[in-house]
Order: sequence, then structure tokens, then C-alpha cells
Amino acid sequence: MARHIDYETQLRDFHAQRFSLRTMARILHLSTSTVARRLSQLGLAAPADSPPRGSTKQRSHGHLEIPEKVLNDLHELVDWWRDRRGSPPPVPGGQPQDRARHL
Repeated sequence: MARHIDYETQLRDFHAQRFSLRTMARILHLSTSTVARRLSQLGLAAPADSPPRGSTKQRSHGHLEIPEKVLNDLHELVDWWRDRRGSPPPVPGGQPQDRARHL
């Protein structure tokens, strides 16, 4: 047997408390379009959705201050990596000629 839920009373209460459509839909386990349609059938205007959940503060797009010591270490690491990448990979067991002979 299907359980009858009084959506009308709940929707009127939620609307009076200014719940967003998404919140009403989540609580009632309905889609947002169904909640919007039922509100309009009751003669209630669908409330505006809540503001975005992220911060409303403007993000700074400036560069971070990196301490000189850390910056020097980073430059040294990058130079080391570039030198290593440019040289041939080490061959286990001897010279590259020995490896070529066994292939």
C-alpha cells in the first residue's frame, strides 16, 4: 500500500521558512522540478535558489611570495633535472657497448 504524504502542508511550511527548492526537494525526496510544479499549483512562487556555496570573497590572482632560499633551491633542482634528462640513462652492468652486444 502506498503511503500518502501531505506535500501541500509541508510545502507551505517550507515556503514560509524560505527554504530553497533544492532543500525542499532533498527533504521530500522529490525532484526540484516536481517541487517547483507543486508550488505553482499551490499558487506559491518558487523561491530563488540559495547563493553559491563557495566563498563570495574575490580571489587574489597575485603571485605568492617565495622566500629567496627556497627559490634558489628550486632553481638548483630544476638545473639538476635538466642536466640529468639531457644525459643518457645509466646502464646497469657496465658500458653502453656491453649492453648493445647482448641485445
